[in-house]
Amino acid sequence: MKLSQRLTTLVKTAINDVLGEETVVEARPPGRASKNSAAEQLAERLSEAQARLDALQVELAEAVQREERVMREWQSVRTHAEELDLSVDIALQAGQDEKARQLLQRARQVAASAQELAELRQACEALSQQIRSALAFQQNQLDMWNSRYQAFSLRERSAEALEEMLQVQREISSQSEALHEEFQAQEERLAQREDRLAARREWLAVKKDNDRE
Repeated sequence: MKLSQRLTTLVKTAINDVLGEETVVEARPPGRASKNSAAEQLAERLSEAQARLDALQVELAEAVQREERVMREWQSVRTHAEELDLSVDIALQAGQDEKARQLLQRARQVAASAQELAELRQACEALSQQIRSALAFQQNQLDMWNSRYQAFSLRERSAEALEEMLQVQREISSQSEALHEEFQAQEERLAQREDRLAARREWLAVKKDNDRE
């Protein structure tokens, strides 16, 4: 396997490791219920997706560095090959056939290295572009999920506020009913007390009249 092919395989493997095979917001496996709210669970998954995206940014920076390094090496080797070709022509013109033969052999080796570096440079450029495309796709996906998360988080907070309000209303209704029953019982006892006091007052009045007679 050529060096360029090996590099292609290694970098593609690295991309797959960074991106993963699953979507950005993954469903939690059954049996792993969390005490956190749904929005907090989604925020955790989005944080993991952002970490993957950051890792992909690092991979892109490394790929660009490799591409630039290979480019410099290729330019250097190509320049050396051109210089050897010129030396071969000069040796032939000078009638130095043996020297020309040696220089030609060396020039072919350098040209082969330059060709391999050219292929490697093309592979590095292609891989850098692949990583950029993957990065752009992942960024768009993450932006979409972040937008949906914001909407979901707002809806969840609204639902929690409504649920709390309904709970308060139920408590107030229950308290109101209890207060109504308590007031009714106290009012009945007060009415009975008033009746007893009125009857006693009437009895005392009648007794006083009888005593006068």
